[in-house]
Amino acid sequence: MLFGEKVQIESPKGIFTPPLHGCPPLIFFAAGIGIAPFIGSSRSARGCRNGGEHAFARRLRELTDLLPEFELVTAYSAPRAQDRPLDDYDYAGRLDLSPIGSLLPLSPLVYLRGLPDFTTSMTSRLLERGVPRFDIFTEAFAPPPVVPRMLEAQTVRIFDSDTSFIWTPDLSTLLDAALAAGLSLPSGCRVGKCESCLMRVVDGNVAQLGGEDSATGQCLTCQSVPLSKLTLAF
Repeated sequence: MLFGEKVQIESPKGIFTPPLHGCPPLIFFAAGIGIAPFIGSSRSARGCRNGGEHAFARRLRELTDLLPEFELVTAYSAPRAQDRPLDDYDYAGRLDLSPIGSLLPLSPLVYLRGLPDFTTSMTSRLLERGVPRFDIFTEAFAPPPVVPRMLEAQTVRIFDSDTSFIWTPDLSTLLDAALAAGLSLPSGCRVGKCESCLMRVVDGNVAQLGGEDSATGQCLTCQSVPLSKLTLAF
């Protein structure tokens, strides 16, 4: 990005909204790339396989030096020979509740982000330790959706413009097809959770992958495919 370039900014979405008043402890658990929205949070625990898959490792180390209130705990489930204990990671194994044991009696709010197995497992452990369900917030992301190969190619047009692109099954979702055509559509998490890619369906029909029904007249382009010629609007 160059100085002077314009960017599109939207209002925040989702349920990860820490309270503006009061001061309960805030705990953030993340698996792998799930750490992204938690960077800079006061206390974060994240797990990944090893240093080769440690997203934002340098930035997280910088934050521990810059922010006195920032506390980070990292677990590697399969550390490599070159991964250094206590320097690159705190302990080997799956991420557990040991880093937050002292905070549990203080009625913390806990935020979990990762694959469904991770969020489900951590939620169960937290409930067993007495954390109320209403104090646990989760966001699970899934692998890329599978696009049925029998679907036909479709022309997708952007309303009130001369912009259009061709969608085919091998291009995956509407968002991926647009990016392949050099068209930048709004997007965020790319797993159907943040709703940054939500667009209005002006004409035509879409199917949302993953078994969920799309809202009438709208679609998440990161999770949708066209079933006919399609016109979308921002």
